[in-house]
Amino acid sequence: MTHEETIKDNEYKCSMCQNVYEKGWSDEESEKEAKEIWGYIPTESRCVICDDCFNRRSPQDMQTMGEDYKNLGINPK
Repeated sequence: MTHEETIKDNEYKCSMCQNVYEKGWSDEESEKEAKEIWGYIPTESRCVICDDCFNRRSPQDMQTMGEDYKNLGINPK
């Protein structure tokens, strides 16, 4: 993204494909889903991915990502 490009409050940039999309969920709904899938992840450690990129990840990839966060000690007890 160049300095001329700005992301609006109702948009996000996918961390995988780098495309900009309009948000389909509130930040609170997205946070709730992330917590359900991976457990607690601090806001500053999160990345946002679009549905297409998310759906291309295998269930094993998703489990591995969650385990990686736990192994890093990011997931509080």
